[in-house]
Amino acid sequence: MGRRILVIDDEQSVVESVRMILQDEDCITYGAQTGKKGLSKSKELHPDLIILDLNLPDIDGIKICEHLRKSNKTFSIPIIMLTARDNTKDIKKGLETGADDYITKPFDVDEFSARVKALFRRIEYIHTPSDILTCDDIVINIPNFSVTLKGKEISLTQKEFKLLCVLIKNKNKLLSQQFLYQEVWGFKEQPYGSFTLQAHISNLREKMGPSIASRITVIEGKGYKLKS
Repeated sequence: MGRRILVIDDEQSVVESVRMILQDEDCITYGAQTGKKGLSKSKELHPDLIILDLNLPDIDGIKICEHLRKSNKTFSIPIIMLTARDNTKDIKKGLETGADDYITKPFDVDEFSARVKALFRRIEYIHTPSDILTCDDIVINIPNFSVTLKGKEISLTQKEFKLLCVLIKNKNKLLSQQFLYQEVWGFKEQPYGSFTLQAHISNLREKMGPSIASRITVIEGKGYKLKS
């Protein structure tokens, strides 16, 4: 069975565009034209990816993202936001809320396809290795997609999980932003003006708590380091 894609967008033309772009990638595309229907279908279908427009007629897309991340049924589903090209405020807020990536409207077909493929490759990478990562009180079970801190389970998104894995595998090493974008997002070059990495580091610090947050350090203009 193909991957299930849920597009939450009030424009049917966007749903059809996504369906056409991904039809050769063994994907089945579903549409929801309101936020309420989108939330319902998210729990019903448990799709492999949600493409979420931030400008919906009934519920703000940011609030939908928040709801999806707080629900036990949908917290781990990858989310790509669709937003206006110049709406950097919404992009930053969406990433901080838990979206994995964003694509600006109107989107380029090749870029859209490449971003979705890269996201699926990262998901496959996460679930393929059969090992356990540890760093002091942090235990990561990669096959089970679980993280515990002092025995307490921490809920992370797919990207936050991968980011933490990369930081732990390279603890005490200064990792450049370009390296992290390549390892976590699959980008060969650092996206210009992107808030993605900054937002995910911020989310990771908040979820892991002050004892870990203080050990994820930033060297301005150079990158990030997890101190053991």
